This record gives sequence, C-alpha cells and structure tokens, in this order.
Amino acid sequence: GEDRQMNDDDLVRIAHALSDPTRLGILRVVAGGRDEDCCSPRDDCCPEGVCVCDLEAKVGLGQSKISYHLRELKDAALVSETRSGRWNYYTVRSDRVREYAEAVAAVGRDQFAALVAPGRRG
Repeated sequence: GEDRQMNDDDLVRIAHALSDPTRLGILRVVAGGRDEDCCSPRDDCCPEGVCVCDLEAKVGLGQSKISYHLRELKDAALVSETRSGRWNYYTVRSDRVREYAEAVAAVGRDQFAALVAPGRRG
C-alpha cells in the first residue's frame, strides 16, 4: 500500500545491492529456490530456502564472499535469513523486489509525465 512506499534511501540501498553482478547472481539463485543439487537438508521452516553451501556450489565463490554478499542483500531487505538448527536458510523477499520494481517504474512515469506536461492542456 501507499503507507509502505519506498523512500529514496531504500531505492539507493537496493540499487547499490543490485549493482554488483555477483550479488545479482546470488539473488537469482536464491529466487530460484531449492533444487536436487542443494547440499543442505530441506527444512519445513522455509521449504524453498537455500544455504551458503548451496550458493557456494552454484555461484563458485567461497563461504566468506557469499556471506558478505548475502549480508549486503539482507541489509537492503532483498533476502530473509531463517535459522533452523545449525543451518541458515535464505529466501527472497519478493514483496520488496516487487515494491522496488514498482518504485523504479514510478520514477520513470514521473519523468515521462514531466517531459510531456508542457504540451498538455488542462
């Protein structure tokens, strides 16, 4: 709703998080959810959640780099982390991704409206 509208700080934080190709790749893998190649056990806490070890195999980076990029994505509220036993599961906050896409589209609409406004008759 309108009360949850993203402010400019939110937009900048998310744009920064998405500006790194590695983070974008990690976000895509997390968004894709689990598959048969995941090394972590499936957990009812978040059936589609993936762990760092799953991402290491799919992204080709070590644990510390994956964790760093996940922290950036978490700080931008693009992914959620759920702990279950010794496993941390990551899932995409699709609500935030959708809000970001809508906010960016709105910026584009506002810019377009400003460009054509002088020629409009009220």
